[in-house]
Amino acid sequence: MTSRPFLAVLALAATGCGSGGDDDSGPVLDTSFVIANEIYTADSSTTYINVLGSLDNVAIDPGRAVEFAGGRATIATHAGWLFVAPPDRPVITRYAISDTGALVAEGEISFANYGLEFVYIDEWALTFISATKAYLTNFDDGSIIVWNPTTMELTGEIPPLQSLVRPNLSLNNSGTVVRGNRMFQIVFWSDWEAYATSTEQYLAVYDTDTDTNIALVPEQRCPGLSNRVDRDEAGNLYFSNWVWNVSETLIRGAPSSCALRIPPDAETFDPAWIHDFRQSTEGREAAMYAYLGDGKGLLNVFHSERVTYDGNSDPAELAQTPNWRLWSVDAAGGVGAPVEGSDWMTGGASTFHLDGRAFVFTPSADYATTQISEIVDGRSVPAFEVAGWSYQFFQVR
Repeated sequence: MTSRPFLAVLALAATGCGSGGDDDSGPVLDTSFVIANEIYTADSSTTYINVLGSLDNVAIDPGRAVEFAGGRATIATHAGWLFVAPPDRPVITRYAISDTGALVAEGEISFANYGLEFVYIDEWALTFISATKAYLTNFDDGSIIVWNPTTMELTGEIPPLQSLVRPNLSLNNSGTVVRGNRMFQIVFWSDWEAYATSTEQYLAVYDTDTDTNIALVPEQRCPGLSNRVDRDEAGNLYFSNWVWNVSETLIRGAPSSCALRIPPDAETFDPAWIHDFRQSTEGREAAMYAYLGDGKGLLNVFHSERVTYDGNSDPAELAQTPNWRLWSVDAAGGVGAPVEGSDWMTGGASTFHLDGRAFVFTPSADYATTQISEIVDGRSVPAFEVAGWSYQFFQVR
């Protein structure tokens, strides 16, 4: 393990970052939110980390953004800290955010000893258990690296589950979610060359006190449950799919998509509960269920009647056509309806809950811009726009 203290304010140019984020001038912020966006070029991309002081009247100031060239930098927040993983090194840097929104580097932890060239710290790879324990998934072998966000030190490892090894297939997973001393995650497999999702799938349950896997529960009712996990007011945990397997269903006749839930007092999926999306969307395939509150949720619905395809169509291309639309649905099922104010979009809209409000990120067809809208009284209301693809949005303090 390698780690070292940083100066009070990060010398951004020395670590591959652009200027802007270390400017400690400006008005005092009562709250701080962080948004990441990735701007693509013909052969690369650059990620920008922006600190906002409000969710209203947002104006992104590129001059104050922290820049990471050479790919996708990912971010996470916990206990008032911001964590950033750059695109080109297997490290995580911890930052505090000053009263004026400047990033103040407080430490770095390296995962190079695990043979990693870089790490992701999105909801699929990083889970905070507490201020002194976090899990980082090693996608090379499926193991989990245990580290301490306070001391920025490595503290252990959950060995890979050999029963999950499938030659020539990529291990895929849902976002993780912690409830009590249990962490839940779906695992399955993908063949990205053939664009195929396995029907073999398991709910992995971990004991976060002992850092051990305690259960692998087979679950084949709903395929490819790789979306973020959402939680309702009662504590139900909702698992749903991402957009990729929708086109498999349409082109190849793969199983239809649906959502499952783990009840508040259980450690396995409710055997009697399933949300078949077709029942809520007038028979259409859908993905990315997000719980909004008060028994309402959102779905990304694919309107296949708008596009022509057959058994020879490319599933990846079909999934990215601008034929998706947001629908409002009841968590209990029943027929939903398109969200007023929403427009046609490509697959991949994401929902974020911040400060008691719900925001939806929808990319343009070429991922040149991302429109951020707020769901207000069931309507989609435009809030602001960022360049490139924006995929992470958090409240830090």
